[in-house]
Amino acid sequence: MSMMLNMKAETAVHHAQTESLLRARLFNKQLSQSCYCDVLNVFYTAYSSLESALANFPLTAQLLKDRSKIELLKKDLIYLRSGSSVKVPYLSNPDLPRVANEAAALGVMYVMEGSTLGGKIIINYLMKYDWMNVELCGNFFSNYGDNRGRMWNEFGEIVNGFSSANQHAATHVVSGAKLAFDYIYSLLMQTR
Repeated sequence: MSMMLNMKAETAVHHAQTESLLRARLFNKQLSQSCYCDVLNVFYTAYSSLESALANFPLTAQLLKDRSKIELLKKDLIYLRSGSSVKVPYLSNPDLPRVANEAAALGVMYVMEGSTLGGKIIINYLMKYDWMNVELCGNFFSNYGDNRGRMWNEFGEIVNGFSSANQHAATHVVSGAKLAFDYIYSLLMQTR
């Protein structure tokens, strides 16, 4: 079994818990622009901490050069807040548990890159709201555009290659993914 498939199986409970809470926040019939802003703020807070941790490891630092989501989140939040600045932390920011090594960092990045796959579904749903404009406040969830699948497959090849070359690292990769899911979940719990 590939590392990507193993990670999907090993993190299924963490993924489902986080996704369920995100769905409850975003697929709410009374979703307001303010609530959407709160959810983006969760991701901005989370990704600021997560990307900072990933920058400490050569492989994930290199991957972040083309895959960072911080500027996309800033752009969305600045528009939604009518041009006011974006500062971290906006939420009570629980300490990110230590990302122990490069394998765990790849697991964290698995969650971050995986969120792009659900982004297409989220954007399509949000387009029913008059206030939604993908170019102005949908950058985070629509990132990669038509290249979403290609970017995910490339990332999968990197993870599987790393795992093949470092077979002892599988547990760390999975623990990094669980850490990221749980961290994002803890921040989502602070939203309404």
